[in-house]
Amino acid sequence: MLSTDVAGRLRNGLLLGIVTALAAFPYLFHQSMGAWSAPIARDWGVGGEAGTIFAFEFSLLLGVIFMCSIIGVFLSERYNLPGFGKARDAYQIAYRYGAPALLFGLVVGWLLHDRTFYQVVPAETGIDLYPRNVLWSVALLLNVSVMKEMVFRFGVLTLAAGLFRGRRPILAVVLTAVFAASFSVRELLFVDYARLDAQVWYCVIWSFISNIILGMVFVRKGLLSSMSLRACVDMRFVLYPILGMV
Repeated sequence: MLSTDVAGRLRNGLLLGIVTALAAFPYLFHQSMGAWSAPIARDWGVGGEAGTIFAFEFSLLLGVIFMCSIIGVFLSERYNLPGFGKARDAYQIAYRYGAPALLFGLVVGWLLHDRTFYQVVPAETGIDLYPRNVLWSVALLLNVSVMKEMVFRFGVLTLAAGLFRGRRPILAVVLTAVFAASFSVRELLFVDYARLDAQVWYCVIWSFISNIILGMVFVRKGLLSSMSLRACVDMRFVLYPILGMV
């Protein structure tokens, strides 16, 4: 019975990892072979083939994805977390909060975060971190709402909850938000925007606030619900080119 349960959880974790990798691949491949190729080569200190570098980086990401999926499947219940959650809850969140979440992203997200990446960074560095057409913006939406939620919530937050033995989920949410916010700085360093100005702090604040909200949804309703809410907030990336904002 125990071995059957372990095998079932392992199968579910691997399946979740495969779905996540498939969701992330189109956007990461497109950007790595295009707009990100020069920064990646600089980071690696090489001038080699972009495809080779991407293959190695994506292999590392696959390791992270599968590790996080297995962590969530095996440890979420142990640390009093809802784990994958229910599709009904995810639907209800999108139905009730989808429009306000999108408006929040369009207004607050643009002012604190997106304007920096669509306008300030390209003007300073000549590099577009985000795509400016609808098709690849859809790929971006799929990447952030599936891959990032699976890694940060199912993986990192579950591990953070383990630090408190599942008794302090709010602290786990805060720790994860701090960790996720640090990646805003990493994104800017990636394109050689190496200054600590107001734009950087705005991006960190946005990331921290949004990850607090998503973390609270995850610890109460599960991964599907946090993915659903994030998809609503990040639908703004698809609207920007439609509205002519980028």
